[in-house]
Amino acid sequence: MVFKRHGTTTANRTRRSETTKKQAKSTTTVQKPSTRGPGIVRQAGAWLGSVTKITGTARWIGFLALGLSVFGVVMVGSASLVPSLALYSTPWHLLQMQVLFLLIGVAVALVLARIDYHTWDRPSALIVCVGMAWLGLLAVKAVGPVIGGSRRWLPIMGFLFQPSEFAKLVVVVAVASFVSRYLKAKKSQGALVICVLTLTAPTALLVILEPDFGTGSIVAVIGLVALFAVGVSGRMLGMLVTVGVALGGVYALIKPYTMQRFLGFLHPGQDLLGKNYQLHQSKIAIASGHLFGVGFGASKSKWGAIPNPHTDFIFSVIGEEFGLIGTCVLLALFGGLVWLAVRASLRAPDDFGSLLALGIATWFGMQIFINIASVVGLFPVTGVPLPMISYGGTSMIADVMAVGLLINIATFERKDVKKVQKVEAPRKSELSGVRTSSHRSARDAKQLTSVGAPRASASRPRRTR
Repeated sequence: MVFKRHGTTTANRTRRSETTKKQAKSTTTVQKPSTRGPGIVRQAGAWLGSVTKITGTARWIGFLALGLSVFGVVMVGSASLVPSLALYSTPWHLLQMQVLFLLIGVAVALVLARIDYHTWDRPSALIVCVGMAWLGLLAVKAVGPVIGGSRRWLPIMGFLFQPSEFAKLVVVVAVASFVSRYLKAKKSQGALVICVLTLTAPTALLVILEPDFGTGSIVAVIGLVALFAVGVSGRMLGMLVTVGVALGGVYALIKPYTMQRFLGFLHPGQDLLGKNYQLHQSKIAIASGHLFGVGFGASKSKWGAIPNPHTDFIFSVIGEEFGLIGTCVLLALFGGLVWLAVRASLRAPDDFGSLLALGIATWFGMQIFINIASVVGLFPVTGVPLPMISYGGTSMIADVMAVGLLINIATFERKDVKKVQKVEAPRKSELSGVRTSSHRSARDAKQLTSVGAPRASASRPRRTR
């Protein structure tokens, strides 16, 4: 409702403004913020908002990632009771370690959410990071302990550090930086492909040699998706995929460990007490959950039936305890997170931010697919953890760090979208105006020609009977 002001002088207006300013000043000096009850919650929420400055897509990314991480910690506590009791004589050791890893990851993610993501677009620093990642992978191959038939960890100060998890993050940032620079320089397609292969091929090869075929394939797919996004021809991408599949087949033939897992995938009903034991028990656990599950903490498969139920096969425990409904909800949350990452990529203000968000979306999407498909028998068992759910300090910290980068990229999207809408709106109106004016001019010209031209009926002679 709008009220009209009647005759008021400028002096009255100035007096009223001065009095209102004095009253506001007095009220601000007298009133004090509440320190009890909901006031503390509001102050904490305001402080958190000022720290992260997240709105829109960034807020949803933060909420989904935090919810998944908390749910993952709870499920690690449920699935790790027996392994923790057997290894550390207490059922809560692995849960406590996972909580510690989550807190470290959240602290680092908050810092990354505040730092402008363009800070990481420095080729010299990225080359050093890629070199350190390669050295870490080589050190794993040299001095890493053999756990479960593979060397993937590096012991540092009593903790097992997995360099391949941070290598994925480094590759994502490096590929986004160098590809965006090549696009600005308008390099040829061959130079762009060579740049991406230089970053991804050695990293994937070192990871596969651990052996970790799943993580190596994720690194390779990150490079392929980046090339596809910038418009590399389908023929070139098909050649790269063909060469990669051929090299993977040759490696599987050379390594008996990888060949056994591939044969177990092709023949899931054979050797149920040998190479297919873990997959068979995983299917039994998921089928035991039925529609609503057996209840939280009531899983029977985690009591020795499934080896390491808190790591790569934690989805089996989730399916048994929460059933089909719980697994579908979890898949929906993962799908929402990947979709928000793609949305942040599409709305990023520049090529570097778009490729960085797309690389993280590819990373999460591929890792989720490989883990769940391996657990249900749709993909060979590769030992890839479920992001933000499976136990693992390095994987948890790396995943949450990637979420921090996503949040920072998404904070730039809202301003950019508004600018695009403001620019495009008048263009549409102008186009419509041009169309209407052109239609009117054509109609007027038609009328003029019809009026000025002689009628055909008048010139024709009349017929006589």
